Amino acid sequence: MSDNQFKFLYISLNLLNIVDMVFTLCLLGDYGSYGLYEHNRLTAFLINISPYLFIFYKIGICLVGTSFMYRFRRVRFATTGFIVGNIAYLSLAVWHCYLCYVIFYADTLSVIPYLYGTVLS
Repeated sequence: MSDNQFKFLYISLNLLNIVDMVFTLCLLGDYGSYGLYEHNRLTAFLINISPYLFIFYKIGICLVGTSFMYRFRRVRFATTGFIVGNIAYLSLAVWHCYLCYVIFYADTLSVIPYLYGTVLS
């Protein structure tokens, strides 16, 4: 892979992480008012303390990880990590969009009980 492809994967993974963070904060709303909650205990704890602490943690941990993978981009494991990470975060973004549609725009909200406990991150 060329350096431009690695830069694209690096930037897109970090942007998708930010999209995930924004959707997570929006969907959790007033700490679970939509019947959704964060399954990751550490991030749930951070969100309950302060959303700003969660934002700092989420962006920081992703930047450290992607910077490390970018530094070792010639190693096959890092390349695979970038590709798998982008696919995972893109899938998660699609799932978040579906949840937003169901919660905010669906004609009937009878499906909400089936979404209870959905993993958001």
